[in-house]
Amino acid sequence: MTVNNKTYLISISLLLIGIIFCTVSAVISLNSNGNWFARSGSILTFISVVVQFQLASIKKKEAEKIMQSDLDIHEKLKTIKDDNSLHKTVFIVSGLTSLLGTLIWGYGDLLF
Repeated sequence: MTVNNKTYLISISLLLIGIIFCTVSAVISLNSNGNWFARSGSILTFISVVVQFQLASIKKKEAEKIMQSDLDIHEKLKTIKDDNSLHKTVFIVSGLTSLLGTLIWGYGDLLF
């Protein structure tokens, strides 16, 4: 009763788009005053928050599906407690990109 790894494709894609956007804006800001780079931090933070909501939704749907199954209560609780390594990885990366995005948003213009 685990979640298919394809479920995380949108979340991973969004994080990659945010990171690429910040990288491109940093390159563009090399020739300007750094405003693009600082603003890209807000986009990265927003994307990270969206991914966190997606991850919570995935976990909620998984728990609901498990609770409606024919397993006994001990098996249900054990299955819910089992961590999906991809979920955990995307969760950690999303949290770190949120922190990075906030730092870029606040201090990115000072680097240029």
